[in-house]
Formats: sequence, structure tokens, C-alpha cells
Amino acid sequence: WKLRKQASPGNLQDVEEELGTGMDSQGDSAPMMLAVKVTAKAGEARCVGVCFADASVRELGVSEFLDNDLYSNFESLLIQLGVKECLIIRDTEKKDAELAKLRQICDSCGIALSERPQADFGVRDIEQDLARLLKDEMGIGTLMFTDLKIAMGSAAALIKYL
Repeated sequence: WKLRKQASPGNLQDVEEELGTGMDSQGDSAPMMLAVKVTAKAGEARCVGVCFADASVRELGVSEFLDNDLYSNFESLLIQLGVKECLIIRDTEKKDAELAKLRQICDSCGIALSERPQADFGVRDIEQDLARLLKDEMGIGTLMFTDLKIAMGSAAALIKYL
């Protein structure tokens, strides 16, 4: 066997021709994909960094926000964007309570999970990756987003995945 095309619930680009016009079975537009990274310190609000991709219009969005211990803002974001696949940090021993909460939220929303290694969420090369992707479109507005370190970690993972 030889793998010619590969797809996931949030990334259907390789098989769009076979599927038709980029619509899913419910008539929705191309699926949204999201990567999430969380930092949580005892007694403080959780800081959630996300990066989402809309393949139909070739857009990346980033956001960083504070959330409560139930991650209700994160859940609202997933529902509003219509996310089909979520990338999270791989937790092989299933000991991270925060990642367990994110998994549970995604499961309850019917979102496919893809676990990625911690290294994929590193921000070391993100400015280069964004410059390569955005080419001439990179301006002062893009540079201000690079200060969102947690969201940039999510962006790095999403770019590597796509």
C-alpha cells in the first residue's frame, strides 16, 4: 500500500476534490481546526492560548484569554467557531488535570482530538514560520500577536500539523 492522500476531521484539503465543494455533510463550510495550550498556576485564573485555522479562506487566528476552572470561555469559542478538530499537548500518563478538562470539553462538543508532542508547541521558530507563511502580508498588526507567547505556542503546533 502507498499513502497518496491524508486527511483528518479538521484538515480535509487533500481530499476536497473527492468530497465536492468544500462543504461537509451538514452543509457547513470547510472545517475549523484549533490548537490550544494552557498555563495554570494554583489560585490563579487559567491562561488559554489558541490558534485556529479556516482552510476555506486560508486564515489563521490567534487569541489569548483568561478562563475559569471549568473553561467555559474555551468551550464557547469551540462552539462559536464550529471547530471539528483540536490539537492538544500529548499527556501520555494522563496526569495533567487541566488537559483532562480540555479533553472532556472537546469530547462533549463532539470534537476530534489530536495529541501532539510538547515540542510542537514551542515558540522558538514561530516568527520565521509566520513570516514564511504570510510573506508580504506581514505587517505591524502581525508583530503585535507575537507577544502572545501561549497563543504563539498553539500557532506553532497548528502550523507544524498542517
